[in-house]
Amino acid sequence: MKKILGLTAIVAVSLGLAFAACDTGSGNDGNDEKEDVKLPEGEVGEEADVSGQGDVPSFTDEVNGDHTPCPVQCDGKECGDNGCGGSCGSCQPGVTCVNFKCEVDEECADKECGPDGKGGYCGNGDAATLGCGAGFECNVVTSLCEKVEGPNCEGKQCGPDGAGGTCGTCPCDGCDPEFVKCDLETGLCGKEDICQCPDIFECLNGCPEGDQACYGTCINSCPVDEQMKFQNLVTCLDQSGYWDCPENDDECLNAAFDQCYDLYADCFAIGDAACVDMYLCLISCPEVPEGEPNECSSDCFGSGTKEAWGLWDEFIGCLDENGYFDCPDGDDACVEAAWESCSVEFQACAHGDTSCKGVFDCLETCAPTDQICGLSCYVHGSIAGQTAFDGVVDCISEQCGEQGTAECEQQALTGACSGLYNDCLGM
Repeated sequence: MKKILGLTAIVAVSLGLAFAACDTGSGNDGNDEKEDVKLPEGEVGEEADVSGQGDVPSFTDEVNGDHTPCPVQCDGKECGDNGCGGSCGSCQPGVTCVNFKCEVDEECADKECGPDGKGGYCGNGDAATLGCGAGFECNVVTSLCEKVEGPNCEGKQCGPDGAGGTCGTCPCDGCDPEFVKCDLETGLCGKEDICQCPDIFECLNGCPEGDQACYGTCINSCPVDEQMKFQNLVTCLDQSGYWDCPENDDECLNAAFDQCYDLYADCFAIGDAACVDMYLCLISCPEVPEGEPNECSSDCFGSGTKEAWGLWDEFIGCLDENGYFDCPDGDDACVEAAWESCSVEFQACAHGDTSCKGVFDCLETCAPTDQICGLSCYVHGSIAGQTAFDGVVDCISEQCGEQGTAECEQQALTGACSGLYNDCLGM
């Protein structure tokens, strides 16, 4: 089968590399990547506020149908909530309210303006002027406010002009249409930051353990629909017992994770690559030592759609059921048998819309030693195109053997295999 290109060998070698390095792609062996996610048990999964709203404070108490004033509680407080929805006072610029006391903000101790490291700005906190008043602009190098005699928009596309006006808005004339966010420090337009479900997990992994404020920021910084994907996955993993499995108990981890596979795909399958392109990406990844993460394979899976993940999972499941992963090293007969048993599942994943003739035309552009190019030509063929191509190759193999010469193959194409070949070219 497919001997004219050596595809049997290509498949055996390439898939072996892909599966050894990329077992995070199957529903059965996808736990290494998930174990890296650092989430506190019973906290983020169960109690985190994903609405972005939090609790609404009650400003009055109802007594016998009448509303009585809420008792203000500001004794010993310099700032912060007064317990009734109001404030006990505010702190000066560069000073932060901590436990109802005004404390000098270390980020702003030597700054008149510029970022305070917490999403705001030192000085007067005004984002439009980076913390400086009208007629001044912030020198982001010195963090000092400098007087501006007039508007200064040199090198800027947007943001404040330093004199109370603006240098423009995004998108600007001549800007990339996708550049809709103004960087106030540089005055240049750029892409809007897009937060997706996987970004929440990445953010959480950077939080100190038990830091609920950090957890909340990670979750609530994403759009609500992405928050819900995250919350649904974490809740499912919690209910399935995933978090309770011993670290090295693969059977427990797999059984629990399988219950949440669809929700995992909802969160992490955010790419636009078809299954065939995801597969070609995977087999092109370099091999890594066993037990080490393979960033290449993770990127390949991340590029696929949820549909691609589903097709891939069916193929992997078929190979597993047919003993592919238990084949001893060098046992080509075992590999071939398992592979043949899953040819339908493989074709469902690894096919495109190229005709049989298109496959042959593509192969002519590949260098003789470029196996990935040859495999790419084949798997981008339509299912009908691949089937017709297989028929031609099988015929040539019967006539010339597995190590047939170019002369013999040419004679077969114009002789015993000409009918199949002409049918291929006519597709």
